[in-house]
Amino acid sequence: MKKNIFFAIFFILCACASNDYRPTTMTKEEAEAAMAKNRSTAKVKAVWMREINKKKDTDFYLEVAQDGNILSREENNGTVSSRRGKVPGMIAKAMVRETERSDAMSGREKAGANFYETGGLKVYAYISGELTIAEATMSDLGKNFEHALGEVTDAVSKMPLTTDIAGLLYCEAYSEDDLPAINKKIAIDGKIEIIETVDIKTFPPLVAAISDQGRMIPLETRDNIRELSDFINKYDLYGSRAEFILPSTRGTFACHMVNTYRAATQAPLTEEEKYDAMDY
Repeated sequence: MKKNIFFAIFFILCACASNDYRPTTMTKEEAEAAMAKNRSTAKVKAVWMREINKKKDTDFYLEVAQDGNILSREENNGTVSSRRGKVPGMIAKAMVRETERSDAMSGREKAGANFYETGGLKVYAYISGELTIAEATMSDLGKNFEHALGEVTDAVSKMPLTTDIAGLLYCEAYSEDDLPAINKKIAIDGKIEIIETVDIKTFPPLVAAISDQGRMIPLETRDNIRELSDFINKYDLYGSRAEFILPSTRGTFACHMVNTYRAATQAPLTEEEKYDAMDY
């Protein structure tokens, strides 16, 4: 009797296990949506923004993660300073929340490279799992956003400068209007070499930069900068490591690498530093 009960339980468990592990089929669209959801939920929620003022010759970048981690870069009349650290979680969460709630982020705008020529304020955030990009004024973003930003920038200004990041890499997709001229520029004998995603993955910072457009991805060491140069040379990309064009299966991107520190009066560079800086 006990043996019969044992075998009955055994067969029930086997049936349950076979149901749990039975393969399911997905359409390509469903698979891509599931992967996108996994990517967005795996990341710490963050917002990033950039303000360029051509008249004052200033360029300010700020990234705030919900866990309090921040990265900032400021360019002012030829000097560059960067900071990386952590602000109180309450301030960071307020910054992310007020960015997501602002009226300016309610509609998606096409990501274009022209912003870097004309200037203004550009804000990026994931809304419902989709990267949303808005060019807006401070009034468009609202008083709550302005207050939250003030709290964060005040905390950031008290942090020590960061000089241990070799460079920052960021990319923006060209708009449909810009593509014909860009394609004409980069074509060789009328053909454009499209770089596959699997090839881009060989240099992870570049994958991150095209996935989170406008986000400045740290190149931690000089070796990373050399690896970027090697990638550009290997695929014969148009431009230099300071500014190059990446035609890929995900779109065509304007990619830039910027430095993280430059003093008003700088000591002479070593030979190694000259090599690393020659494309800035």
